[in-house]
Amino acid sequence: MGPSGIGKSRLAIEALRGGALAGLVAYVPSGDEMSSGIVAGLVRDGASAVLVVDNCTSTRHKEIAEQLQTDARIRLLSLGHEMEQRIKS
Repeated sequence: MGPSGIGKSRLAIEALRGGALAGLVAYVPSGDEMSSGIVAGLVRDGASAVLVVDNCTSTRHKEIAEQLQTDARIRLLSLGHEMEQRIKS
Protein backbone atom coordinates (compact mmCIF):
# COMPACT_ATOMS: atom_id res chain seq x y z
CA MET A 1 0.00 0.00 0.00
CA GLY A 2 1.27 3.46 -0.76
CA PRO A 3 0.78 6.52 -2.92
CA SER A 4 0.26 6.06 -6.63
CA GLY A 5 3.41 6.40 -8.73
CA ILE A 6 6.07 5.51 -6.15
CA GLY A 7 7.06 2.29 -7.93
CA LYS A 8 5.25 -0.49 -6.06
CA SER A 9 4.41 -2.38 -9.25
CA ARG A 10 7.86 -1.89 -10.74
CA LEU A 11 9.51 -3.14 -7.56
CA ALA A 12 7.33 -6.26 -7.48
CA ILE A 13 7.92 -7.10 -11.14
CA GLU A 14 11.68 -6.49 -10.92
CA ALA A 15 11.96 -8.59 -7.76
CA LEU A 16 10.27 -11.53 -9.49
CA ARG A 17 12.00 -11.16 -12.87
CA GLY A 18 14.76 -13.56 -13.79
CA GLY A 19 14.61 -15.66 -10.64
CA ALA A 20 13.25 -19.13 -10.01
CA LEU A 21 9.72 -17.72 -9.82
CA ALA A 22 9.80 -15.80 -13.12
CA GLY A 23 7.92 -18.48 -15.08
CA LEU A 24 5.18 -18.63 -12.45
CA VAL A 25 4.28 -14.93 -12.37
CA ALA A 26 0.89 -13.82 -13.65
CA TYR A 27 0.39 -10.04 -13.65
CA VAL A 28 -3.13 -8.62 -13.51
CA PRO A 29 -3.30 -4.83 -14.00
CA SER A 30 -6.41 -4.35 -11.88
CA GLY A 31 -8.10 -6.24 -9.06
CA ASP A 32 -11.38 -5.60 -10.86
CA GLU A 33 -10.08 -7.64 -13.82
CA MET A 34 -9.20 -10.65 -11.65
CA SER A 35 -11.97 -13.15 -12.28
CA SER A 36 -12.81 -15.54 -9.46
CA GLY A 37 -12.99 -18.23 -12.14
CA ILE A 38 -9.29 -17.81 -12.89
CA VAL A 39 -8.32 -18.39 -9.27
CA ALA A 40 -10.72 -21.33 -8.95
CA GLY A 41 -9.26 -22.92 -12.09
CA LEU A 42 -5.68 -22.54 -10.88
CA VAL A 43 -6.56 -24.06 -7.51
CA ARG A 44 -8.55 -26.90 -9.10
CA ASP A 45 -5.67 -27.73 -11.47
CA GLY A 46 -3.11 -27.68 -8.64
CA ALA A 47 -1.15 -25.00 -10.47
CA SER A 48 1.82 -23.17 -9.03
CA ALA A 49 1.64 -19.42 -9.54
CA VAL A 50 2.52 -16.04 -8.16
CA LEU A 51 -0.43 -13.73 -8.80
CA VAL A 52 0.57 -10.09 -8.84
CA VAL A 53 -2.65 -8.09 -8.75
CA ASP A 54 -2.16 -4.36 -9.24
CA ASN A 55 -4.62 -1.65 -8.22
CA CYS A 56 -6.23 -4.04 -5.79
CA THR A 57 -8.33 -2.85 -2.89
CA SER A 58 -8.05 -4.56 0.47
CA THR A 59 -11.61 -5.82 0.00
CA ARG A 60 -10.74 -7.40 -3.35
CA HIS A 61 -7.53 -8.86 -1.91
CA LYS A 62 -9.55 -10.55 0.81
CA GLU A 63 -12.01 -11.96 -1.76
CA ILE A 64 -9.19 -13.44 -3.83
CA ALA A 65 -7.28 -14.72 -0.79
CA GLU A 66 -10.38 -16.49 0.52
CA GLN A 67 -10.44 -18.59 -2.66
CA LEU A 68 -6.94 -19.89 -2.01
CA GLN A 69 -6.73 -23.03 0.05
CA THR A 70 -4.05 -23.13 2.71
CA ASP A 71 -2.25 -25.86 0.78
CA ALA A 72 -2.59 -24.16 -2.62
CA ARG A 73 0.64 -23.57 -4.51
CA ILE A 74 -0.49 -20.08 -5.38
CA ARG A 75 0.89 -16.96 -3.77
CA LEU A 76 -0.92 -13.64 -3.91
CA LEU A 77 0.79 -10.26 -4.04
CA SER A 78 -1.67 -7.40 -4.26
CA LEU A 79 -0.69 -3.79 -4.77
CA GLY A 80 -2.92 -0.85 -3.98
CA HIS A 81 -3.06 2.79 -3.01
CA GLU A 82 -5.88 2.90 -0.49
CA MET A 83 -3.70 4.83 1.94
CA GLU A 84 -3.63 7.73 -0.53
CA GLN A 85 -7.40 7.58 -0.89
CA ARG A 86 -7.84 7.62 2.91
CA ILE A 87 -5.55 10.63 3.27
CA LYS A 88 -7.53 12.57 0.65
CA SER A 89 -10.87 11.74 2.33
